[in-house]
Amino acid sequence: MLLDESLPGVEIVYLSIIKAPSKYNKWKDINYINTKVAEILSEKETWHFVDINGVLFDNLGIIDVSCFKMDEHRLTENCYTKVFSPILNRTLNKIWPRT
Repeated sequence: MLLDESLPGVEIVYLSIIKAPSKYNKWKDINYINTKVAEILSEKETWHFVDINGVLFDNLGIIDVSCFKMDEHRLTENCYTKVFSPILNRTLNKIWPRT
């Protein structure tokens, strides 16, 4: 793959495409793309896929609309700090453990 040839050994972290309420009619496509990207990234130990969508939904599959601004597209600051940061930090800490 061109990416691996150009940047061998570089750690790559990819955040999934977010299934925002405003994109509801595209969720099927978003799921497909996220699945394909996750499959490709699983080929290398230095490539990481972080699924953000898992924390945006409850046990019943209902999206937490409080994470989104009124436009139902952009995320709130609270969502970034309370929801996304811990998920991303877990991945980054696996890559670069604190000493």
